[in-house]
Amino acid sequence: MVSKRPLSPHTEEMVDSLWESKQEINMKNLLTLFLVLALTGCGTVAQVWETGTEVVSNTVDTVVTGTSDLVTAVGTDIVDTGAFVVDTGAGVVDVVADRVDAETDKLDSEEEGN
Repeated sequence: MVSKRPLSPHTEEMVDSLWESKQEINMKNLLTLFLVLALTGCGTVAQVWETGTEVVSNTVDTVVTGTSDLVTAVGTDIVDTGAFVVDTGAGVVDVVADRVDAETDKLDSEEEGN
């Protein structure tokens, strides 16, 4: 004789059904969490890449600008120094020429006076 018992809420089928639905819900939540983390991670990676690119770009720009300014300053100093040396040399030559002229004038006047 087969006994027929009424289905109660705590039968094995109900427990299995509840367990499967909880597993499905947990799996959906886990997949959603992974999806959110992946999208957030992709955004973070993109931001890190953009920041790195900006830092490198600014560094290269700063180095190039600084080098350009340094080369310009050195070039200006060299030109100014060269001009100073030429002006000083010309001034020395003028002073020496005036001195030689004055001395030769003295010699000429002494020869005329003799």
